[in-house]
Amino acid sequence: MTECTAGMVDKGEEPLTTAKRELLEETGYCSDDWTYLGPSLESTSKLTNTMHLFLAKDCRKVAAQRLEEDDGYIDAMMIPLTEAIDLVMSGLIKPNSSAHAILKAARMFGV
Repeated sequence: MTECTAGMVDKGEEPLTTAKRELLEETGYCSDDWTYLGPSLESTSKLTNTMHLFLAKDCRKVAAQRLEEDDGYIDAMMIPLTEAIDLVMSGLIKPNSSAHAILKAARMFGV
């Protein structure tokens, strides 16, 4: 499954802090340039959680991947936004929150 980095907001944690932590843990990358893309609801008929979407630009590798036990196996990769759009439109990126983030970023940044 190809999807954007994601994770659960810990109690008392701000969504941006979660996004930064998950990016670092799952990929070893960090960024100083974050844009909030807004909220997303994954499956309103079954779930009540809100997903907060962020775009991290100018990411740089600063550490090794540090996966948590419940992360399983993650093969981190960078995909240009234009290619990610094509993957969403062809159905190869299926998770709703990932598709939402990719398409919203594309529209917000004129891609």
